[in-house]
Amino acid sequence: MKRYYRIEHQGVPRYVVQQGDDTEWRLVNGDIVGSHELGDRIAPAGHRLLPPVMPSKLVCVGLNYKDHAAEQNKP
Repeated sequence: MKRYYRIEHQGVPRYVVQQGDDTEWRLVNGDIVGSHELGDRIAPAGHRLLPPVMPSKLVCVGLNYKDHAAEQNKP
């Protein structure tokens, strides 16, 4: 099984892949959901794990349930 991670590698966010029980990670060059190839091998230790993706925007909903609307004295 392949496992993809997003890490900070040399100060830059990068994707890496771990294949099976492999104790080394491979850098991913290209688009992880499209065309990509595996790059250099790196050790899995010593990297900061990042969120899987960086959102381009956040959508928030206010008063999204009845009790919250009542707390705010809204219909």
